[in-house]
Amino acid sequence: MNSNLTLPQSTALVLAAALCATLTLPTFTSAQVMSRGSFCNNLDMAQERIMSRVQERGNTFEERRENQEGRYEERKAARLAQVLEKREKADEVRASGYTRLEALAQTPEQEAAFATFKTTVEEAVSQRRSTIDAAIETFESTVQSLWEDREDAAAAYASDFETDMNELFETARTQCDDDEDPGTVRTQLREGINALRTQYQTRAQEMTYRAEYTAAREALQQATRTAWDEFRLAVGAAKADLRTAFGVAGGEGPETDETDE
Repeated sequence: MNSNLTLPQSTALVLAAALCATLTLPTFTSAQVMSRGSFCNNLDMAQERIMSRVQERGNTFEERRENQEGRYEERKAARLAQVLEKREKADEVRASGYTRLEALAQTPEQEAAFATFKTTVEEAVSQRRSTIDAAIETFESTVQSLWEDREDAAAAYASDFETDMNELFETARTQCDDDEDPGTVRTQLREGINALRTQYQTRAQEMTYRAEYTAAREALQQATRTAWDEFRLAVGAAKADLRTAFGVAGGEGPETDETDE
């Protein structure tokens, strides 16, 4: 009779290896398979015991995965709220600067120069924010895809492991039915389980998305730096033109929300 325990189809087993760098299975000992004389009669019990322990460990890591994903979503929401707050404050400061500048315009030419300056700055702010928002959206989309890829890989991993483990026990049952020496069958089963453990440890270690995540984060950072560089160039040129129109070497200018994103 086969043991039909079903492993969680999630990242449980993957996290056991990917996050902890190991995926250990219960050691298959003589005590677990009973005495040599009763070995073949207790294969179901031994299989169920092993799979139950693996499933318990998988459930533990599934809880950790859910907590990890929950914390990520909380941090993402907090970052978004912080950006929106900074932008609102920056808009207020910039509007105040416009009011001061407009009051300084004494001629039609200066008024026109101020209007051009304000339009240029607002367009630069809008462009910078749009570019950064798009980069953030791309980053978040990439992260979501990585989560989904890991889920799919974990499901295949768990399913394959369960299938391979069941095959080992089916082979042992067949050997027992053929009246092979129980001691030999037990040794071969134990060796098979040890080999399976090594195989899936290696497979789990290869299931990492750190490089992809790092690349996505670096792309976001680079896009943000580029957006800010282009923004500063545009605003710098606009300020120079405004100063010329106002006939001053320095001159005032509105705050250009250097602290928002």
